[in-house]
Amino acid sequence: MPPERVTHVHIAGHYVEHDGIIIDTHGADVIDPVWRLLQLTYETIGVKPTLLERDFNIPPTEMLLKELENIRHIQATCSTDDTSDKRTSLTNSGRNDDKSQFVST
Repeated sequence: MPPERVTHVHIAGHYVEHDGIIIDTHGADVIDPVWRLLQLTYETIGVKPTLLERDFNIPPTEMLLKELENIRHIQATCSTDDTSDKRTSLTNSGRNDDKSQFVST
């Protein structure tokens, strides 16, 4: 896919089954290899608006805010253009009601 066609990025935790299969569950913390992949993505296609997804096992707000801060830090590290769109958001992507939260910077 051409990088200019990417409009936003989603990031989430996952579950590793006993046989090593990785399931994108949106139910766990984002781990270091995924953070590194996000950084590589930004370095490759530029900083994009990023959605932190969590559908269940939702931790306290403070922990979610730390993950959002990590996204913002990686965006700042990778941004070479002051006009880059650095918005981040947090949502319970399994729901379409008013319980979803959005945080923008």
